[in-house]
Amino acid sequence: MKRIITLLICIGFIGGVRAQCIVDAGPDRILCAQMSGGVIDTVQLNATVSGAAGPVTCEWFFRYADTAGSTIIDYTAAELLDSTASLHPRIVAPIWGLTSYHPLWVVVTDSAGHTCRDTLSVKLSQFVYCLAACQMWNVPATSVTLFGCIGGGVAPLSYAWTPSRYLSDTTSPGPVATTPLDSFMTYYCHVTDSAGCFGGTSVCNIQLTGPASINETNLLHAKIYPDPIDRTSILEIDNAGNQSYAVTIYNDLGAVVVTTSLQGHTMDIGALGLSGGVYGLMISDDQRRSRHMRFSAF
Repeated sequence: MKRIITLLICIGFIGGVRAQCIVDAGPDRILCAQMSGGVIDTVQLNATVSGAAGPVTCEWFFRYADTAGSTIIDYTAAELLDSTASLHPRIVAPIWGLTSYHPLWVVVTDSAGHTCRDTLSVKLSQFVYCLAACQMWNVPATSVTLFGCIGGGVAPLSYAWTPSRYLSDTTSPGPVATTPLDSFMTYYCHVTDSAGCFGGTSVCNIQLTGPASINETNLLHAKIYPDPIDRTSILEIDNAGNQSYAVTIYNDLGAVVVTTSLQGHTMDIGALGLSGGVYGLMISDDQRRSRHMRFSAF
């Protein structure tokens, strides 16, 4: 509960009513910020004054000390607000690490020299992101648990997974995906915290192959060499005939970068001109046999 503190009450009466300076700094605020440290939403403060004698002046105060290695950095209202002398300043710069409430107060002085003050609290909704992406290729299982790779914020977090097909729960932080075997699926996890701050969207790419005992007869035998690929690299399929194959290449985010067909058993993959990165490759034939492989390009 916010307490409004009157520091000085005007002595005397005006028309039989004692003048009293009262300022309300407004409600506590949670600031939404992204990983780079920029404020996503525009937060404007709206302090109100009543009972003051004539025009007023105001000043905002804030002190927060942050440690960066062996250096202590002091932040003041001048770093946080676009104006320290306005009743309606905007918060223009979050302070990374301010994840618990910290006081921000305003002092108002009227034309008679009477002073009053009030305090609100501010904190930052700061999300954290895992370094390991959700990339689960060629998993020898019939189902897998996904993970959203976004945490922090103001608990509890809300999750929304898309698309919904093959998922056990689209609002869980770790839904179970039961996708068709040897198919590629890309899921997106949208995260929002209880303050309404959007944490971002993480991507989860999966491909399930099922237990080897189930799928071995449905696997094509192929290899890519040399790997990492160069201009001389080829894709070779263990096939003595002249069968046709569908070839799809995905980047590490699950986006399709190449779709082509292969007639025979070799393909000059080094001539595709792929940029540096990690790729997934799916080969399939008209007998429902398939093979997924991973390779790198420099």
